Amino acid sequence: MFSTGFFALLVTALAVASSPLERLEARQGCAQTYTVVSGDTCAAIESRTGVSDAQLHSLNPSINGGCTNLQIGQVLCLSSGGGSPPSGGCTTTYTVVSGDTCSAIEAKTGVSDSQLHASNPSINSGCTNLQIGQVLCLSGGGGPPPSGGCTQTYTVVSGDTCAAIEAKTGVSDSQLHASNPSINSGCTNLQIGQVLCINGSGGTSPPPGGISGLATYYDPNGGFGACGTPLQNWDFIIALGTGHWDGGSHCGQAVNVQYQGNSIQVTVEDLCPGCQGANGIDLSEGAMAALDPNYINDGVISVVWSFV
Repeated sequence: MFSTGFFALLVTALAVASSPLERLEARQGCAQTYTVVSGDTCAAIESRTGVSDAQLHSLNPSINGGCTNLQIGQVLCLSSGGGSPPSGGCTTTYTVVSGDTCSAIEAKTGVSDSQLHASNPSINSGCTNLQIGQVLCLSGGGGPPPSGGCTQTYTVVSGDTCAAIEAKTGVSDSQLHASNPSINSGCTNLQIGQVLCINGSGGTSPPPGGISGLATYYDPNGGFGACGTPLQNWDFIIALGTGHWDGGSHCGQAVNVQYQGNSIQVTVEDLCPGCQGANGIDLSEGAMAALDPNYINDGVISVVWSFV
């Protein structure tokens, strides 16, 4: 006799497998998205993002009434709070990560509370509507992004040091400081989300013409991609954002993706309308696991990618 727990799990698995297109629904026309991580519940997601239970279910009809069918890596649509990314006039940005508060962001980036709210009017007075993946404008500290003459860029992520960045990109310490004079001699003023100029080469440097962007992951699980081919989670698949989709002209093309010295090659099989930022991409869970063994905890990572 099967236990009730096993039966509930079986029903959930069948429901998920029967509607593969539901995994894509949250990315269609969403101003803000959230990627489900291990341990998430609807209540936890609502608390982090500031959306109500009614809003979450309304925007994501694939979530059942008891919220028992969330999947790690599932991309949910969020429409309240957060607002749109900063306008082109913003010189430095920061991407909200799990556990962030306004005070934590201010401590990391060196901006004041008044500066943060002035540059991001969508943040409410209590700072209770921050969303993971939300891009904030920072007007103080960190220095401006690289000038137009920079051929390669790198976006600082949590835990980065100058030594770590140099190891990832193949530039020397002198090159990094020469190309980014805002970095102090002790390299103690790096900011998450800060865009650095990378002009050196060699070692594990990004491929020529590489594009810096944020990568998320999803579970295709037998569905059909926007290129019309069936997808499996263990396939090395990339879903391009709308800015690089070009009407599907890249379908079947190989793409090189690099992260912290690791490099994988994936194939364009899908479209990601809700990918984060102009250069955001979505990888199949199998590809993400190969690129970042800690992907479940990291969730969103800063990568460099290029068409092969």
